[in-house]
Amino acid sequence: MEWLESKFLYLGLNIFTISIPFWRSFEEKYINYKANWGALFKAIAITGAFFIIWDVIFTINGVWGFNPDYLVGIDILHLPIEEWLFFITIPYSCIFIYEVLNRFVKEDYLKLMGKPFSLLLGLSLIASAIGNHEKAYTFWNFLFCGGFLLIHYFIIRPNYLGRFYFSYVVALLGVFLVNGILTGSLIESPVVWYNNEENLGIRLGTIPVEDIFYGMLLILMNLTLFEEFKQSNANE
Repeated sequence: MEWLESKFLYLGLNIFTISIPFWRSFEEKYINYKANWGALFKAIAITGAFFIIWDVIFTINGVWGFNPDYLVGIDILHLPIEEWLFFITIPYSCIFIYEVLNRFVKEDYLKLMGKPFSLLLGLSLIASAIGNHEKAYTFWNFLFCGGFLLIHYFIIRPNYLGRFYFSYVVALLGVFLVNGILTGSLIESPVVWYNNEENLGIRLGTIPVEDIFYGMLLILMNLTLFEEFKQSNANE
């Protein structure tokens, strides 16, 4: 598709991702998303700092990189400005989906499986990380995600894990579209390229399977902090 072959592609995907959630943030009758912006942006800032550091290290070491043909050309700490925006637009939109589903889907259908699934997945990811310790993306991604899931199971013990998994599955529909384009679907070459020596080499379409758990960690970290800050604000 010729209209996708533009230096504004990654920026446009960021704008597309956040457009409807931002527009609906000012609707006060049902969601009133903007009322929790304080908690949300603190969560995004803290989580984003962790992921930016990770991203910079991996970019410098060639674990992944960015195609300048699809970027506006502004870099900060070796990362294009679009990548910085990614850590705002994706969490903003995914937490919006979580809040909408909580408002309109009263039943927590995955409540009973939330905690045991987190234990099983966490242990599986850590085992896979150890078994693939020579692959940087696989190892660190699975280690961080698996470890964070186990922290939820053994320490945090929240009551929202079922709702998180439900909302993440819904969010993946949009994530597959955006991340699919970023990794090369519908365009001549990927916006974000990966060194396959540093991952399992398993792709869902054009998306490395590791990205599913990278996204899970990104959203769960944001959600955990969001719920904590929101509760703290409610108690003041």
